[in-house]
Amino acid sequence: AALQKYQTRSICLPGNHDDLSLMQQYINSKTINCNKHILFPHWQTICLNSKKTGSPGGYLAANEFTFLTETLSRYPELNTLVAIHHHCIPTQSLWMDSMMIENNDELLNLLKQYPQVKAITGGHIHQELEMQSNNQLILGMPSTCFQFKPLSTEYALDDKTPGYRVLLLYPEGEIKTHIYHLPENA
Repeated sequence: AALQKYQTRSICLPGNHDDLSLMQQYINSKTINCNKHILFPHWQTICLNSKKTGSPGGYLAANEFTFLTETLSRYPELNTLVAIHHHCIPTQSLWMDSMMIENNDELLNLLKQYPQVKAITGGHIHQELEMQSNNQLILGMPSTCFQFKPLSTEYALDDKTPGYRVLLLYPEGEIKTHIYHLPENA
């Protein structure tokens, strides 16, 4: 409801604590919803569900791969952002990497066949991450709640304030990104 007042299109993606069927039931308006595919003039966003039932870890079911392949094949001319909750490459935090998408190799091998895929985003890591894999930008998002300490071997919170990442997607496929954090005493 808080996002409704901005009249900005918002897509909600299920995380490991979420129930997608409940999300689809209650987050279902013209501007805020759980749609898996969003078309823009020069871009498309493909949202994948990486929730593994009964586990904090990530996994992409066969139907997610089918949806991804069909959608990428249908719109080869569009730059593509793939959004997934769980991360698909190691973060060098041992405890966090135990929850990485189990079949991440299958995902990355599939995506490298599609040069229109410009970026893959994930929020499960609750921290900033920016890497390249197969000429694709891999982005980790800070949390609007608490941050996890980067490069930690066990669960640890960081002292950074809640934050978010803004992505600017340009027609020719360029991406500019910036991280914003709340002020210390907000």
